Amino acid sequence: AEVQQLDLKQLSLSSVGELDGSDLPGLLRTEPRGSFEVKFESFMRMEAHKDLLDMLLLGGSPRLFLMCPGLAEPVPLQCKGPVAFDDTQSEAQHLAERRLTERLLFTALIAVAGVGRSFRDVEVSSLIDGLALAASRGVGLNFAQAQRLLPLVLQPTFVLVCFGNPLEFRLLTYGFIAESLDQVLATEREASGGESESMSAPWITRLLSPELAVPWEDDSACTFRYVAQAANGRSIAESMASDVAVLRSTVDLLQWSELF
Repeated sequence: AEVQQLDLKQLSLSSVGELDGSDLPGLLRTEPRGSFEVKFESFMRMEAHKDLLDMLLLGGSPRLFLMCPGLAEPVPLQCKGPVAFDDTQSEAQHLAERRLTERLLFTALIAVAGVGRSFRDVEVSSLIDGLALAASRGVGLNFAQAQRLLPLVLQPTFVLVCFGNPLEFRLLTYGFIAESLDQVLATEREASGGESESMSAPWITRLLSPELAVPWEDDSACTFRYVAQAANGRSIAESMASDVAVLRSTVDLLQWSELF
């Protein structure tokens, strides 16, 4: 699989800096950072794995990135692959999807990070399962409902962050949030073949998952952390203009607290 290289003009993540919750939507006005729980049921896994495979294989702007020791900035985990599945999949096809996802992610990790020996000790199956669930739509939905926001996270972008010995993996989710439909903004941007429309909002959130490379049991509650702030623009790239330094500090100091 071919791993795409990062164009820094596409993604530069920003720090949350000083927090003032008074202008935030929903319950974030009084608690701009905190935690929430997500309960994953067994039926969610199949759809979550399909979405993860799509994220790895589809073209366009990368949505999944990696940040680990030795990297100066997040690099994309997106591959070009020849395999496609239709909507009516058998159990065998779902198994093939899972194995393909594992192979693609493992190949991408080795290619972009240059730390293959460390990654070879990771339980890839557990990592894939945790990553798929942490990146699933249900996480953003639970966060939004808990904070009395619109039930969606706009322009979701993910950074797989890892460090330590043995390696610990967690997923950061970035996205726009809003309290009502009149706060959602339509952003016109140039795309190949013409213009496409993406949606943004005046605020942005950053969600942090629990450890990924351990089994996530069905029907058990997982605790995610969050922080929210005013957005700096109408795209993820504009709104996260300086987070590279925060991510680099996180992996260098081996401290998740740098993010929150």
